Amino acid sequence: LYLAAGRLADAEQRLQELGSAWTREGRRGAETNEYVLLSARLASAQGRHYEAVSLTQQLAHQTKPKAEALKVLADALAATGQTGRGRTVLQRYLELAPDDENALLELGRLLRYHDWNRVLVYSDAAVKRRPTLAARLLSIEARVMLAAGRSNEGIALNALRGELNQLREQFPQSVSVRSLLAALAFQQQRPDEAWAELELAVR
Repeated sequence: LYLAAGRLADAEQRLQELGSAWTREGRRGAETNEYVLLSARLASAQGRHYEAVSLTQQLAHQTKPKAEALKVLADALAATGQTGRGRTVLQRYLELAPDDENALLELGRLLRYHDWNRVLVYSDAAVKRRPTLAARLLSIEARVMLAAGRSNEGIALNALRGELNQLREQFPQSVSVRSLLAALAFQQQRPDEAWAELELAVR
């Protein structure tokens, strides 16, 4: 509760008290794992991401790791720039929590420029669960990248342009929508249109 409320000092004090009490009682097993996980969550909240990685790695290597432990580890790995390992752990997390649309979107983002087919899979899964603007834009971006060089590229890009124009009407202040429209215009060799969108995006 303290962590959720952002009361980190209170959370740290309570965790120390809990650890002392459990040590006196000689608790092991599940209670120890819970204490390690709480310690990792606190470390992440305090910006001590390398410590969070160290703490949660031991939990992730267990036969049946908790989904929360994998998520804390994935977030800490991403925060320390270990995106490759972060992607792997996040995939394991999604095997246990497949309906977490935020994790689906995050994994899609981590796969950008690595595997656009998988970006499309995860972004579309996120859209199905909650069609946020971010998820819809990532799905469109993936389809733009996958259309390049294909025989039906022109038809596919025009259809995506139509989707983006609809989003621009819904979200006229969105820089992300205009930036993606500009990128699409460049790909379709419409430089004037692309620069116009970029100028509107930075206003």
